[in-house]
Formats: sequence, structure tokens, C-alpha cells
Amino acid sequence: MLADRGPTGFPLVKMCRDRQWHDLLRVCKEHTCQRNMGENWSLWCRFDLFLHRTGQQWYGRAKVWQEETIEAFVSACWKEEFKEG
Repeated sequence: MLADRGPTGFPLVKMCRDRQWHDLLRVCKEHTCQRNMGENWSLWCRFDLFLHRTGQQWYGRAKVWQEETIEAFVSACWKEEFKEG
């Protein structure tokens, strides 16, 4: 399942996982996550708060969505051609 920012969220991920589908979702920068930082988890923060300048990227395990949390692999990047992260 490939989805853009609009229809993403826990219900869509749950549906994909119940059907054993692979999911790839793009989420808004306002969504929150906890990043796995080796032995510990970071504090909950918005995606746009841990990328501070163009060219930065982060990839790793994360807990996404505080309300109904799931663990996922996250790839976050702020491409140079975009003004916002």
C-alpha cells in the first residue's frame, strides 16, 4: 500500500498489517514520533523538529503517533530544493 499525506494514520496502517500488506506512507511534518536512539527512545516530537536545515536526514526505528502508537522504520529528509523540512 502506497499512500500520501491525506489518508495516513493508525487505521490505515492497521488495515495493511491485518492483511499482511507492506505499507509505505508519507506523513505530514506535524505528526509526532519517538526515535530509537540506540538503547533509549527520544522524547515525543514533531517530525519537523529534528531536521533543522536543508540536506539533513534521519533513518531508523521509531514509534509513530502518540494516540495509537505503532513501531515503524522512518525515513525523514529535508531536501535542498524545499524551503521547509
